[in-house]
Amino acid sequence: MYREMETAALIERAERNAFERVLARAGWALSPPFVGLAWYFIATDENMEQAFVFQLQFLSLLIVPCLIFVASVKLADVRHKGARQELKRRFGRLPLEAYLPELQASLEKKQVACLFRGVLLSQDGVPCDVRYWAEIRFPAKQTASVRRLTREGFGSVLDLPDATAIHETTPEGRRVADLLKLARHARGLGTSRFHSKRKNGFPAAVAIVYGDGAPPTIVSCNLDDLTEDERRDDRVRLVEQVAVLAGIHISTSPKAGE
Repeated sequence: MYREMETAALIERAERNAFERVLARAGWALSPPFVGLAWYFIATDENMEQAFVFQLQFLSLLIVPCLIFVASVKLADVRHKGARQELKRRFGRLPLEAYLPELQASLEKKQVACLFRGVLLSQDGVPCDVRYWAEIRFPAKQTASVRRLTREGFGSVLDLPDATAIHETTPEGRRVADLLKLARHARGLGTSRFHSKRKNGFPAAVAIVYGDGAPPTIVSCNLDDLTEDERRDDRVRLVEQVAVLAGIHISTSPKAGE
């Protein structure tokens, strides 16, 4: 149902309705007065036992607006879960694995495709948030093609442009031939993660999808935090090759301390 809806209509559907907004606002509006009254009676009453009773009474009153607010949030989540999930898919916020079944279903039996996602979090020490997507297809008897998208953050719908052919005689074409060999050799490797302690850099992932229904191969790493040994690994080379075809300049500086 949600797949056919326009994005604007989906956003409207995912928002809270008037009743849910009133519930949420009532919860926040009631909290400060209850807090003030509770502390006033506790501070001005000399009878500690009675103050303790007041404390319990107003503590229960404090819980009520919190419960109202939580109920409004949960109600909105239940009512609009499908719409919000579809919005996450359209804006590229789901895990890479969520996009693979649809890609695999679109492939012919002998086709292979690579889906790349990378996030440039810092460049030359300056924080940023540039997101890269690329889809490369290797048809059985035709020229390979690539679709690339670069955008800032999650502010726009993930909509890859039309595919561009990669001719065999160009430098990109020779890179594609190497990439196809790496993709075929990666068959059956499952999921591989090269761990990095860095919170910035360029985390990226590539999924290799096979048209014959074989399980996808997924490789993830931080392209800005790799040792020399890791860079020689065919799985990392695969990620780097796809990244270059996606229009990204790959730094060859080794991981700090190596």
